[in-house]
Amino acid sequence: MSDRTVERRSFLARVAAAASAAGGAFLLPDAAASQVPSAPSRTPHPLDAWLAQLPGAHRLILDAVTPFGAIEASMFGWNFLRTSGAPYALKDQDHAVVITLRHNATVMALPQALWDKYPALVPATAFDNPLAADGASPTSRASILRPGSAASVAAPFQFDGLAKRGIHFAICGAAMGRLTGSAAGPKGDTKAVRAELEASLPPNSHVMPSGIVAVQRAQELGFSYAHTS
Repeated sequence: MSDRTVERRSFLARVAAAASAAGGAFLLPDAAASQVPSAPSRTPHPLDAWLAQLPGAHRLILDAVTPFGAIEASMFGWNFLRTSGAPYALKDQDHAVVITLRHNATVMALPQALWDKYPALVPATAFDNPLAADGASPTSRASILRPGSAASVAAPFQFDGLAKRGIHFAICGAAMGRLTGSAAGPKGDTKAVRAELEASLPPNSHVMPSGIVAVQRAQELGFSYAHTS
């Protein structure tokens, strides 16, 4: 038996003796690893159940926080399905894709008709609009497209079309509350306006308590995260 083997066994014996003297507070590496508890399985909260129930092994959440980020997210979602489809012999239902529309991106979930009806939905502070040199608010969703950008050319910014391919939308409820207040004004019927806004959201939309909660819950449930601008 080599001196090195003797020294190793002597060291392990001393560690084991120390662990015994300490009431088992110390464990040898192999023994410690075998006693690490596995992560408990949890039933998702009802607010998060839709995330858990989405089919598809390839799970992605695209997180948009600005108006143009919402357009980028739609473009990346479309491109993800395209480039992760045919090359891998996969179908749309093999993917689970969620676009989060939160903070200043939330207004992009609302149709042009509501932008026209409630101009207060689009305050200047919510946009970095390259088409308005004077910093004025844009008056149409299309004006958010940056000149010469890929989104301006391809423009797969069609939430209804993405929904038909199985993409879902997590809508920030906190931002929806802010938009409701802006649209209703100090004397408006906020309950009725909120119902009108929610009824106009794209198909496959889910209003969450906040967008950041949706982002965190999705990652708990196995979605990979990608940020858009």
